[in-house]
Amino acid sequence: MLTVVHLPGQHLPSPVRDPAGGGTLRRVVPAALLPHLRLAHDVADRHYSEPLDLQALAAAANVSKYHFCRSFAATYGETPMRYLTRRRIERA
Repeated sequence: MLTVVHLPGQHLPSPVRDPAGGGTLRRVVPAALLPHLRLAHDVADRHYSEPLDLQALAAAANVSKYHFCRSFAATYGETPMRYLTRRRIERA
């Protein structure tokens, strides 16, 4: 069963059916945002040993931290902080 919640004032791209996911929904990230997300991803890779937070990564992508978190997760399959934590553990 799928529950969809619409919050007033939230204008997100509509979810689309993932053909490989057997009817699951995934969020589409605008193509214009992808280079910004890649930049933040690269910042996390280069500066993983420094204190980074969600606000710093969102600033690197030049978007709000809320929009960044949703878009990063939709693009890379994990939240920015989970990605950063995983990278830190891998490099330890």
